[in-house]
Amino acid sequence: STDAIMVMPNSALGLKIGSEAGGIYPSAQIFVYAHLDTIHLNKTNPIDDPNSFAFNTSELYVQGLGLVEVPIAYGRSFNVGDNGTLSVGGALKFIEAATYDVRQGIFVTSDAEQIQDQLENASEMSAGFGVDLGVIYRTVDDRLSIGLLARNLNSPKFLTATGDEFAEDAQVRAGASYKITEQVVVALDIDLTANKTLVPGYDSRQLCAGIAYEGRILAIRGGITKNIEAD
Repeated sequence: STDAIMVMPNSALGLKIGSEAGGIYPSAQIFVYAHLDTIHLNKTNPIDDPNSFAFNTSELYVQGLGLVEVPIAYGRSFNVGDNGTLSVGGALKFIEAATYDVRQGIFVTSDAEQIQDQLENASEMSAGFGVDLGVIYRTVDDRLSIGLLARNLNSPKFLTATGDEFAEDAQVRAGASYKITEQVVVALDIDLTANKTLVPGYDSRQLCAGIAYEGRILAIRGGITKNIEAD
């Protein structure tokens, strides 16, 4: 497995008017990890030894994907008799992406100007679009809600400065919430798909549980999450 540092900030600003909605949703994924060459470690003459340290290919990777999503969404609700309400909706999103991709040898050093040039030219801007669909069922008393969300059904891809592609693969997520009282709600979400990250061999499929107390003055929320795709 690969050890890595991962930072994933995000924020949201949304607006809903009737059945239409829109907003701006910035997010980012920043990963730092290393490939360690554990074969070429001998302190020997490279002419005589193919496993000499002179051939070591250890590299440090710094990769990032920043997205700004601007969706235009529409949804409708339908009464299903005495059984509750079924709501369906979808969104078409314009996506502006900034990618950052640096691969630097750790031991086989280059001159300072070459390293600086690589760092300065590691970013790339590109644009695309995504498609989201969702459905949610609520009981008549509004205590139980069950939802299903499919994000980025078209799997948008964004180019990097190195010529590779970072893909936002389609993601399917299901969840349910239940109001124990008017103030206390419990919820459970799970990713139905395993989603790739920028770290090779490390996939994400989150199982999340939470509880919220919504008082008149104070709201308290807490939860736990587990990546069930990882060891």
